[in-house]
Amino acid sequence: MKFLRHFFNLEKNSYIFILYGGVGNQLYQYTFSKYIEEKYKKKLYYFDSSKSYKVDNLIGSKVFHGIDLKKIFDFNISYIDPKNIRFPLNSFIFSILLRLSLFIHNREGFGLSSIIVHDKNLKLCDLEKKIESNSFLIFHGYWQQIFAEYKALNYVNNFKFRKYLKIPNKLATYYQHKSIGMHVRKGDFINTKKGRKTHGIVSIQYFLKSISLLRSKVGDLKIIIFTDDKEWFEKNLKDQIKNFVLFDEKYRTYANDFYLMSKCDHFIISNSTFSWWAAYIARLKNNKSIVVMPTHFNASLIEDFRIPYKENYFLVKSIQ
Repeated sequence: MKFLRHFFNLEKNSYIFILYGGVGNQLYQYTFSKYIEEKYKKKLYYFDSSKSYKVDNLIGSKVFHGIDLKKIFDFNISYIDPKNIRFPLNSFIFSILLRLSLFIHNREGFGLSSIIVHDKNLKLCDLEKKIESNSFLIFHGYWQQIFAEYKALNYVNNFKFRKYLKIPNKLATYYQHKSIGMHVRKGDFINTKKGRKTHGIVSIQYFLKSISLLRSKVGDLKIIIFTDDKEWFEKNLKDQIKNFVLFDEKYRTYANDFYLMSKCDHFIISNSTFSWWAAYIARLKNNKSIVVMPTHFNASLIEDFRIPYKENYFLVKSIQ
């Protein structure tokens, strides 16, 4: 299927990285792509499947992220314009091919084509062999499990927020003193069968125990709540937490939420790569920042690669 390059009108020695999922997942994908770009001197193009991935709608999924990392970071991302994909291929058919390849790979251990690379059970050494023997590849995966192997910190250190992202004047008072950022990630994690099965449900007790643990170490700091499910928070946690603030909806975009969360001093994160990344980036400038994490990510025990530092990371039982 190397003929696929023809449909994208790409030069030789170029690769395609598929971006999909929310902010956290795309940051894993982008970070790994920078490693490939630097080490192997490849020209990279990105296919933003979060905008053109309509395949899930055919199977009843209503989850649609619509993320653009360039709204958060000053990234140089060369997106493939769907309008420039040559007939008879288009973004929808390409998305179907990607999803079909992933389905086959997850069931059988191999994809639709050797040039479409998926990340399940793939080690960095095996991946590098494939890169060295192929002038054109399409990377379709999250690339989370190899995060520590290729020294991702070298690339994350170069991330710069967009200059227009600032703490609004009306919220500045909350950042004049040390604070705790707490992410309550629910949404499709609890509202869809697939979400509940894949991610598990972080319990109310996890948040309460995490607050108690963190405040025993840093004092009664104000908690800044970030959530995609205000109704769930107000029904289940609001009356059990003291000294907190939930920002008005007018400040709530995914870019603002990520930026404002990363400006907190300590963190209670959900089983979410969104808050994982916000805390991780904050730790780059403040190694005394304390992060409380759930024992379960993706309905299974948290993997070692999600605990990037040995100090000031604490696990609290999370699955109900």
